[in-house]
Amino acid sequence: MSNDLVVQLSDLTNKMLGEPQASLLNGILFGSQVKLPKDLTAALRETGTLHIVAVSGQNMSILAGFLGKALGFLGSKLALVFQAGAIIGYIWLVGGGASVVRSGIMALIALVALATGRQADSGRALVVAAVGMVLIHSDYLTDVGWQLSVLATAGIIWLEPLISKPLSRFPEILVAPLAVSLAAEIFTWPIIVFNFGIFSLVSIPTNILIDWTIPWIMALGAVSLVAGSVWFEVGQALAYLAWVPLTYFVEVVGVMSNIPSASINVASFSLGLMVFYYSLISGFIILCLKRVRLS
Repeated sequence: MSNDLVVQLSDLTNKMLGEPQASLLNGILFGSQVKLPKDLTAALRETGTLHIVAVSGQNMSILAGFLGKALGFLGSKLALVFQAGAIIGYIWLVGGGASVVRSGIMALIALVALATGRQADSGRALVVAAVGMVLIHSDYLTDVGWQLSVLATAGIIWLEPLISKPLSRFPEILVAPLAVSLAAEIFTWPIIVFNFGIFSLVSIPTNILIDWTIPWIMALGAVSLVAGSVWFEVGQALAYLAWVPLTYFVEVVGVMSNIPSASINVASFSLGLMVFYYSLISGFIILCLKRVRLS
């Protein structure tokens, strides 16, 4: 997708929605190509949620995971077709650039893992895809979007099943986005702190409160733009539905960012600390998997 088309769709969003909902929707769908209001950007930074408005594999993986759970009643094969179609459609909507395509690859790996329950095979596919990308473009190793894509996908493959299990008593429509987004968040927050130098003390509760809205915002927003491009009134009606989770998102982020000492500046977050953190997470997952096999 060209920048001109992104501008056209962003303008369409602005016509269908008011601020700051319009900017937030454009940010979630189009990422860094959209400029957010300063107060919204500050609130997102304070709450550790600024990464949500970057086109990365995290949002796409959350959408894939949500669809995988929500469409499970169709059967794994048919649900997989719908999920893959949604991801490919989103790639087309956002634009077929390198960062979007690689994020789409990670999202497709994540949705296959969730649809088939074959975490081991999906984990190997993730490693092969990540290594292959780095061999082709070595600069990916230092690209924050790529790091978020890989780690979010890894979290969804390995950690999501462990989070979903104790939540199984609750409705699946609520558990799916929460478990998927929380798994991605646990795997990605060190990268955010390392790159942006801010540790949000309210990041985890804020993300728990808002992450479930991401797949709804992405789905309703994308559909409203497609419909609005053909028939403005229909698109606007759908945009009104997206306004509900968008407004909830804005309000929660605003309230949480106003909590005293919501975040602290981190002068340095060493690679050693990241290695230690991910070693602990990996050890926990391995231990849980061993217990499952023995039970």
